[in-house]
Amino acid sequence: MLACLLLLAEPTRDRKWRFFDAVVLVLISLEGPMGILFVPLAAVLWWMRQDSWGRISLALLAPGAVVQAVTVLLSHTRQSAPNGASISRLTSILGRQVFLSSLLGKETVLHIVLAHYRHSSFFEMIATTVGIAFLLYALRCAPTELKLFILFAFSVFALSLVHPLADTPDHLQWESLRIPGCGTRYYFLPMIAFLSALLWTISSAKTSLSVRWFAGVLLLLLPIGILRDWQYPGFADLHFREYASKFEGAPSGTRIVIPLNPIDPAYWSMELTKH
Repeated sequence: MLACLLLLAEPTRDRKWRFFDAVVLVLISLEGPMGILFVPLAAVLWWMRQDSWGRISLALLAPGAVVQAVTVLLSHTRQSAPNGASISRLTSILGRQVFLSSLLGKETVLHIVLAHYRHSSFFEMIATTVGIAFLLYALRCAPTELKLFILFAFSVFALSLVHPLADTPDHLQWESLRIPGCGTRYYFLPMIAFLSALLWTISSAKTSLSVRWFAGVLLLLLPIGILRDWQYPGFADLHFREYASKFEGAPSGTRIVIPLNPIDPAYWSMELTKH
């Protein structure tokens, strides 16, 4: 997100901030394959603005992107899992996870799915239609920077759906991605892009009043998701001192499993061997 905003923002003339921008761009190009998508974004901005910083940004991103591209092509360490891709699952992922969850939050969407399972596909189709309509409107009429941000966000999202790992490899990944709260890392950028499109719509003077009101009503749903999701249960007392005392007095070679928060022994525990 930071690297994307730095590219889209007007270039700074301050040398210290340019150095900061340069460090961020180099790091994002080396951090992961997402850095590859910054190269065409930087190229488009350089072509549009025709400034020296655009050329420098592209030069900073290119080496890391080449390294990432070679790694993606030659590395075989990532586990493969069946996608189970289908139009119905894509509609469900977009409707539930991107559009509804960005406004109503995970808990509310989960309640809708469980309480109205038979009709959930109808809600998802409506949400997908409305969400895509606002995105297409922004892609047509919004400022260029917002258009590029939406395209970048959904390009990352599209690539993440090609080989996702949201569940164990024996599950259909797109089916698991339909579950509210599963694979939320894939939805952050498209969620922000959707909310940005809504915010621009209500602030655009050339947008019809009815569409602006509709976008405003959708944004008024945000407090529902914030209030229902913005809370974490307190940590349970798992009696760590007892395990520590037991470990301290155990003979050499003893293995002790210590449970960790959150309580889920299948995933969150620590195994120590006394030496």
